[in-house]
Amino acid sequence: METKIKDIWNKDFKNKLNSAQKYKDIFKELQEKLNKDNNLKSVSIKLADSSLENKRFRFDSTDTTIDTRIKIEPQSLDILLDNQTIKLESGSVKRAWKAVEFKGKTNGWRASSKENEWDISYWNDKDFEVYELGYYDDGEQIQAIKLPKDVKIVPDHLPKEITSTKELFAFSNQFNNENIKKWDMSNIEDTSGMFLGAAKFNQDLSDWNTSNVKNMSKMFLNAKEFNSKIFNKVDNVTDMSSMFLNATAFDQDLSSWKVNNVKNMNSMFLGATKFNQNLNKWNVENVTDMSWMFKDTTSFNNELSKWKPKKAIDMSHMFEGAIKFDQDISKWDVSSAKNMKDMFKDAESFNQDLKDWDITSVSNMEGMFELTTKFNDDISSWDTRNVESMSRMFKGATSFNKDISNWALLKLKICHICLVML
Repeated sequence: METKIKDIWNKDFKNKLNSAQKYKDIFKELQEKLNKDNNLKSVSIKLADSSLENKRFRFDSTDTTIDTRIKIEPQSLDILLDNQTIKLESGSVKRAWKAVEFKGKTNGWRASSKENEWDISYWNDKDFEVYELGYYDDGEQIQAIKLPKDVKIVPDHLPKEITSTKELFAFSNQFNNENIKKWDMSNIEDTSGMFLGAAKFNQDLSDWNTSNVKNMSKMFLNAKEFNSKIFNKVDNVTDMSSMFLNATAFDQDLSSWKVNNVKNMNSMFLGATKFNQNLNKWNVENVTDMSWMFKDTTSFNNELSKWKPKKAIDMSHMFEGAIKFDQDISKWDVSSAKNMKDMFKDAESFNQDLKDWDITSVSNMEGMFELTTKFNDDISSWDTRNVESMSRMFKGATSFNKDISNWALLKLKICHICLVML
């Protein structure tokens, strides 16, 4: 029986696979082949390790599109037959690539991108309409080929092989096609920069299944008109840095998002001037970088009292220029924070109780309350023994008049205008 299975494998699969095919899809195709053979259709096989069902074969050094010095170890699809493992060797695996099929003013009614052309975003072609999206294996993901900035229409489906839509519509200034609402995003792991600079984009994405996405950084950066309903499955995302940076129209409900796995929220809402939604239910316990998160988010003034940013190391510029923000954050665990530079700078409305904050790990407080004109909390009990810089810390903080003469300044190196110009 094993010999017959290997014969079918060697005939129909070995040396014929490409790097976009997942183990589960290859296995399913193998099962279908066996079922067509009268002598094998009753045979029961399964993947030896079901946890690898979404794994793909690596393209190898026999593929002339890569550095021939890169050597890939022999690969196999391991199956179980009567509890015995059978190794089905892949042979040579071709690098996955599929052309973009399109219509354009310059290129005619039906054309394709050239073989192994990974990026067509530089094409200067008006009225660009895509019939089929292309893709290629970039060594980590099956990446959708980036589209020209003048793309207007895309198909209503996404090839199942694609796992990354990184920068797919970057700087596509006119793109706002509703077909994208129907895309099945369940295989996608990386949407970083997907709509970066897509100034006109404003489609409802609430039906998207983004449960496997890990990287959403810069996804809507400078998408200045985007303010539509959005997906709610972000459970596996680890990077949301700059996600809505300068998305100046965005103000949608994100309260149901489960951000438990996110580590990076750097600049997430920076310059999102209309955003003012309730994020109080977010579990931010694993976030290490909150720097610039709400900088210049000039409308934001929502409750964050339940947040426990206990792993946040960088909080610099977090509320800088958030001119309306004045919410209770007294219970925050900031014991891991090292950088609070300009944290409340220009947050002119802020005046909350921070006296119980554990700031013993903080080394940088430069400009922390600079121009925070209403702040006057008694923070005399703060343990500042590890602070090295307090430059500009209270510059322009015109209401602050508390006695902090007992602060321990054992490591202080920089204190230019730190207590002057109050």
